[in-house]
Amino acid sequence: MEMWTLYDETQRITILSTDASTVVDGELIERRDVSNERYRLNQPEGNGLFYVDQGKLIVVTGNVSEEVLLDLSDSLPEAWSVDFPIK
Repeated sequence: MEMWTLYDETQRITILSTDASTVVDGELIERRDVSNERYRLNQPEGNGLFYVDQGKLIVVTGNVSEEVLLDLSDSLPEAWSVDFPIK
């Protein structure tokens, strides 16, 4: 498992990458682009989402809006890339 945390004075975002065999509970986030499925992470506070890419489970959480997390997750390189999570 690998984890990165990005933060400033008011915002915090954590990106986690682990084997896709890990079980996570969530519901599909309805979007226009169905080829890029994201699931809402069920958690007690903050927003979070997850998706599977190249056999990796990618979890993105933070104290930002779900839309910010969706935009960020859409901009991430593929999970196998040496540049993951930052291009």
